[in-house]
Amino acid sequence: MTIDRLVLVLLWLLSAMLAFLFIPRRHIRVAVISFLACQALLWVSSLSLSQYKILEFPVREFPKATHLLVTTQYFFYPFLCCLYVVNEPVHRRTINWILLLSLTGAVVLIDVLLVSFTHLVHYERYTWYWNWIVFTGQFAAARAYCYWFFRYSESARPNGE
Repeated sequence: MTIDRLVLVLLWLLSAMLAFLFIPRRHIRVAVISFLACQALLWVSSLSLSQYKILEFPVREFPKATHLLVTTQYFFYPFLCCLYVVNEPVHRRTINWILLLSLTGAVVLIDVLLVSFTHLVHYERYTWYWNWIVFTGQFAAARAYCYWFFRYSESARPNGE
């Protein structure tokens, strides 16, 4: 097993462990909706970036099916967005923005480590700050969509609001 495949397995294991630790049962619906919303946004942006050769994924799980890395683009990054939406504090705008910028900074750091030490991601005409802007916009849009989606359901709002 190469180091790239080992990193992919570790990302799956880390996600499973974080899911059991940080997603309460009462917020499963919110977690699923935020996961799917972020996954849709990330899929469109990553697919367009890889189509125009701005971002490349040399090692992929399904090389004949897609030009994207399934573990990060379809699972790990949307999962981190779902953790953000489920665990954000209620009615604290400043803290929410600080948390959003910190979490997307951590996601970008993970991506930069993947670029630097593995063959999973390769930036052609792309840099870490563009990635930070894209992730911040996508996480904020997924959060806004979740609040809109659960607007009328008092029992299913994020954090029991």
